[in-house]
Amino acid sequence: MSYRLVQKKIGDLYVYTSPDLPGLYVAHPDEATALGQVPESIAAIERINARRDEREQVQKRYA
Repeated sequence: MSYRLVQKKIGDLYVYTSPDLPGLYVAHPDEATALGQVPESIAAIERINARRDEREQVQKRYA
């Protein structure tokens, strides 16, 4: 899946967020480092969301 990224320069930090993926917030003083951390952060959020969805399904089955 692809997400739109929004880049902002806030003070000394390069900040990446996405209106399509709540919770994505990557910030670093080095622009390349910040951008390089975005894929890993997206993957982590997707794993968290998948686990949450699985837990909700289990809770529905046993409710």
